[in-house]
Parts: sequence; structure tokens; C-alpha cells
Amino acid sequence: MINTFFFDLDGTLLPMDQDLFIKDYFTRLVRVLKQHGVDSDTGTKGVLYGTDLMMKNEGPHLNEDLFWQGFSQVTSVQKEDVTELIDHFYATDFQEVIHTTSPIDDIKDVIHTIKDKGYRVVLATNPLFPKAATYSRVKWANLEVDLFDEVTTFENYHASKPSLNYYQEIMDKMNVTAQQVIMVGNDVKEDLAIKGLGSKTYLVTDNLINRENLEIVSDYTGSMAHFREFIEKIPHVKV
Repeated sequence: MINTFFFDLDGTLLPMDQDLFIKDYFTRLVRVLKQHGVDSDTGTKGVLYGTDLMMKNEGPHLNEDLFWQGFSQVTSVQKEDVTELIDHFYATDFQEVIHTTSPIDDIKDVIHTIKDKGYRVVLATNPLFPKAATYSRVKWANLEVDLFDEVTTFENYHASKPSLNYYQEIMDKMNVTAQQVIMVGNDVKEDLAIKGLGSKTYLVTDNLINRENLEIVSDYTGSMAHFREFIEKIPHVKV
């Protein structure tokens, strides 16, 4: 029986133009790195290479370690050299990227409805971002981090979507089986991959992403409005 909801963030709980978000985010980050003497071209290549290593990660290394390994390999800049600069970036300039998102006013009610029925809730957002960036986006979505029993960031995960190792790592931490989980997301490739472990899925179609035009195979499909109706009907978790 299902007792745990995994939620994607970007495009699901936080509607956004994902391409615009990434472009604006990376542009601002690279601009800040220039303050440390990293030119735009090198900075961009470093960020992209570090991100690519995380996207291909299947363990055992943390995503964070692989990102900095790749970034340093391209730019010759070590993590400790720019930690203060990066921390300041996420506290200031990164906050301007909120303009690429469209928060849902009553999304908190959705999470509360699920939790009130006894389910555990995981923010299963692709752990390609540091905690500061993820926690900020949670706030942009009109949510609080403590609403979730687990939040995946690049500091604490060893794989990324659509790797089954990523989903299995969450399940191991939460002590649940795949059959006890339903994944709610908007990306056909990344979020529906969890079906490979045997979990149920709900594909939210408001900001649907299907870059490879894959066949859509999901247990449930519908808008966020339909999803609200869906959770009103789900049973309470039996203790």
C-alpha cells in the first residue's frame, strides 16, 4: 500500500519556464565567477561539465563532489576558493531568478491534505543544485522545507534523475519499498523512470516535459487541478 509521495519541484510544485530558468541561473552564476577571474567562456564550460558529471553519476561519489571535480578540472578553481562568493550569490543574485517561475497560491494545501491523511512526503527534485538553491526554490513555491520528510540536494545524493539509483537511495533513506511510493512529476523521462523499480506515477501535465517524445506510460495523468481531486479521494494511511 502506498504511504509515501515523492514530488518533483521544478515544473510540478513550482511551475516555470525551465529553459529560461536554467539560462538565467547559469548566466548569473558565470557572471559572479568573473569576480574571481574566471572568464565567461571558461566559467560556462566548467559549470556545464560539472553538471554533466552529476547527470551521469551512478555513485559512489556525491553529486557535489563530482560537480566541483569537473568545474575545477576546466577552470583550475577549487571549491574553497569561491565558497564565500557562491554563498553570497545564492543569497542575493540568485533570488532574482524567481521571475522565471509562477508559484501556485494554494499549493501548500495540497501538501497538507496529503500529510493530514498520514502520508510521508519527499521533495524528490533532481539533486543537481546545492541546498541553498533548492531551499530558495521551495520558498518561491510558497512552501516550507520542513513540510517534507526528505529533500534531495547535491550535498546528500549520489545519483541523479533518471537513474534508478537515485530513487533507490531515497527509498533506502526513507525505509520504504518501491510499492509504497507514488512519484508526482512533469518530466516523462526523469520522473516516470521510477516505474522501473515498480512505483506508481502521476504525470502532471501543466508544464509537461517530453524532450525525447517518449511514449507516456503513467498510472495517472492530469493537470494539477486533477491531482487535487485525486488526493481528496485517496484513503488515509492505516497505522
